[in-house]
Amino acid sequence: MTLLHFTFGSEPILRSIMGKHPDRQLQLYQASNFSSKIMLFDFSGGKSIFAAPVTLDILAHTNGREYRGVMLYQSFEVNADKQDYLLSSVKKALTSLPANSNAGLMSCLKDRKKSSTIVLISFWNDLKSIGEWKESSDYSPLLPFIDKSPDHDYFEELYNPIR
Repeated sequence: MTLLHFTFGSEPILRSIMGKHPDRQLQLYQASNFSSKIMLFDFSGGKSIFAAPVTLDILAHTNGREYRGVMLYQSFEVNADKQDYLLSSVKKALTSLPANSNAGLMSCLKDRKKSSTIVLISFWNDLKSIGEWKESSDYSPLLPFIDKSPDHDYFEELYNPIR
């Protein structure tokens, strides 16, 4: 998979998209803090089936391709002069994801040359595993980018799969 597409919407509309595309690897996720924030991910790769997709280029992945469980969505934005350092730090964190993570993806907005945002998406069996990873030394490469500052911005959200 080289591209990841997702879109936002109401659950009934997103489920109707799922019904029209049974051949695709589609999964609904609901934000843990906002019950009305629902995303539909297409893990099939290739061309988007969504009318208004968010498209990410996959730069790296790890731990297989089991896109299941709790999803941790992290977005890092830096000034252009720090992008290489950010890429290196995220790759290091990605390659050190523990065995109890289901999968990890590092991606960026579709036009990488115009984007200074890197997205790290990881999938976990439970919240405890995420907490343990964030407390470990394996997570430390990301710490310089977590706090907001004039040089960078950070966003994080947890999503739970909807069956």
